Amino acid sequence: MKIALTVPQFSQEIGSLVEFVLQAEQAGVDGLFCFDHMWPTDKPGAPTFSSLALLGFIGSKTNRIQLGTLVSRIGLLPDDVLIGEFQSLAKMVPGRAICGLGVGDSTSKLERERLGLPVFSLESRLRSLEYCASSISKFVDQVWLGGTSDSISNLARQLNLPVNLWRADTETIEDRTKSGLEVTWAGPLPKANANDSECSGFLNSLSKAGASWAVWAWPDSIELVERTLFHLRAQ
Repeated sequence: MKIALTVPQFSQEIGSLVEFVLQAEQAGVDGLFCFDHMWPTDKPGAPTFSSLALLGFIGSKTNRIQLGTLVSRIGLLPDDVLIGEFQSLAKMVPGRAICGLGVGDSTSKLERERLGLPVFSLESRLRSLEYCASSISKFVDQVWLGGTSDSISNLARQLNLPVNLWRADTETIEDRTKSGLEVTWAGPLPKANANDSECSGFLNSLSKAGASWAVWAWPDSIELVERTLFHLRAQ
């Protein structure tokens, strides 16, 4: 199982973000992901770095680590603009881009309303998701569909793409993998202030359940990540 981290994008402090990115690559982390939010969900209007622009910048600072969105939501940009954004990213970081796509949830609806964007029906967003995923998969090696619903799982099977499950438990991961889907996991680790042994134990349980990736959201520190990776590699 590959291990990725979310980057500290909810600020305007670029120096500490670059330091985090360089340390992550040096530590052997497999991927870095950005959320597709205009601001932190609990702080409307607070500063944040835009996901795709930030991934392009991170690509210029790194050499091997894979870079992706968690997840780009249908409806924030016109479909063809979103496709063009990923085409640009794929050219900037050849072979390293991962496109996470989703249709959004209630949090997304509130964000769109605050921005004055139209709120499309679920059926419309699913059609757009299929169109965007099919198009982007022509030039991006990995496209993930985010969501736990049957409609997302069915579309993933149809397009032969992995699903990304936010905060899913091991039973859900096992159920999806047994149904023939590739599963990637994302979320914060469930225990606050966990030590490296506890973190590695949790990540190992995801791997045993069948997850191909684990995207660790908001890790306490790169040092904790380094120690956790040491434990995982020693197993």
